[in-house]
Amino acid sequence: PWMFELRGEDAIDVYCDLDKRLPHTDPFDRQITIGFGCMLGLFEIAAAEAGYAVEADIFPDGEPQPRLDKRRVARLRLVAEGEVARTPLFEEILNRRSSKEPYDTSRPVSAGTVERFSRGGRALI
Repeated sequence: PWMFELRGEDAIDVYCDLDKRLPHTDPFDRQITIGFGCMLGLFEIAAAEAGYAVEADIFPDGEPQPRLDKRRVARLRLVAEGEVARTPLFEEILNRRSSKEPYDTSRPVSAGTVERFSRGGRALI
């Protein structure tokens, strides 16, 4: 549901395709906004693979309320840096699958796993 407009040599404006919103199942645009965050994460992984960092200015024209509108969702700028941290996640992007099975809540999560995930962000990579 995202539209990209190239700006100059290193910038991209991102807009929401308003016709792709789902007002009956996502009346406050929460899910589509979460999807934007996922897309941005994948964009950063792919840019790093090509040797670029990404500077993201989210809602540069102001945060839309109560729903997304015609304004930019983000301005992304690709920055060529000498040493960009690459991640092994790039190789797995096309292998991702969402599990639709119920979780087995009878099996406890190990303390080590909880600790790793509690660090959050890039510390997991």
